Amino acid sequence: MKEERMKILEMLQDGKITADEAARLLAHIPADNAKPYMFRTNGDSDEDFFENGGGFFGNIVDVFSNLNPNTPKEHFQLQSESSQLPIKELKLSGKNGGISLEGHKEDYIDIHCTYRPKRNANVHIELIENDGSYKLEYNADSVRSMAISCKVPMAVIERLRLKSSNSSITAQDVKCQTLEAYTSNSPIKLENLSANDITAITSNSNISFEEITAESAKFETQNAKIEAYDFDVSRISLKTSNAPIRIGGIRCSKMQQRFDYIIKAATSNAPIALRIPKETGLKLSAQTSRGSIKCDLEDGIITEEISPGMKPKMRGRNSRYNNDGYGFDVKLSSSNGSIKIEN
Repeated sequence: MKEERMKILEMLQDGKITADEAARLLAHIPADNAKPYMFRTNGDSDEDFFENGGGFFGNIVDVFSNLNPNTPKEHFQLQSESSQLPIKELKLSGKNGGISLEGHKEDYIDIHCTYRPKRNANVHIELIENDGSYKLEYNADSVRSMAISCKVPMAVIERLRLKSSNSSITAQDVKCQTLEAYTSNSPIKLENLSANDITAITSNSNISFEEITAESAKFETQNAKIEAYDFDVSRISLKTSNAPIRIGGIRCSKMQQRFDYIIKAATSNAPIALRIPKETGLKLSAQTSRGSIKCDLEDGIITEEISPGMKPKMRGRNSRYNNDGYGFDVKLSSSNGSIKIEN
């Protein structure tokens, strides 16, 4: 069965199948020392067994057929009627395909789906509306992939929920109260968004955002970097592993209301770089292991605790924070990586 394994790995390397699809294919291949075997599902007659191909080879051929990258793509477009504004909720779910969301000046939802159907499958797609809430529905078992491009009214949407797998999510020029974006093994990119709460979670791929305004935001990935520029978020949490976190271009329009902007960032085996605006207060708590901590601010920093040993720590406030009583409340944590804070 070595040849089958090599073929699957080549398809994965060429980007023709995803990691999840490769794992599912490999699971069908017996060990090299195993005897070839045939099996049937419960209730299959002899005719069904042989007609469906039977055993390992029948299953592997069926899986390869469904994953064939040469299967032609099909397209489907639909629009809502003039939407009741504000829209209460919009749910979009892709499958091994990206989601692209963009605001437009019209008062309806415009969706374009691109998908690859499974063999002999009938695909049914519709946009369900219920009292101002919208959900894109389709029979997911009938498609190998489903990519979604959607345009929504630029008026405030109460809740946006975007979910996919093994493909990217991008959103821009949107206003909402709550935005949730979930995918895996692919990047998330947000641009020119306004929301109360933002949650963006992926794995093994980057997260980047700019021109974001929010009360609170949570961004998480693994084994990939997070880059945040030009944003105004009162409470933000950034978490990854084995990759850097870079934060800059922070806007702090609410600082005059005399409360702290909270920034939490954590990674491992990689550095954290934070650039905060000049002439603002800083309350800092930073720690790492086998790395350095450097705070280079024009206003300096009054250090309450510093431990330059194997696990350096730095805690303190600059004079602006001591005088004003508010500013940036920053908590940074890494391992085997440096931490740098500057203006």
